Amino acid sequence: MTELVVSAEQARLLGATGGVVVIRDQQGNLVGGAYRAAQADPHKVFTPQQIALAKRRAQSQGPRSSP
Repeated sequence: MTELVVSAEQARLLGATGGVVVIRDQQGNLVGGAYRAAQADPHKVFTPQQIALAKRRAQSQGPRSSP
């Protein structure tokens, strides 16, 4: 498993969140996302409606990028 070490300020921001965090590089490009393991169950981060929508989109022939 890959581990990232964050600065004290980044750790403070991560600790203040109650769930999902979007991660971007210095140019603003999306790098990924994370959830706070001590607070969020990764299986409960998304609502059943969001999961159903993602499954429908995955089976469609449309574009794979988000708006």
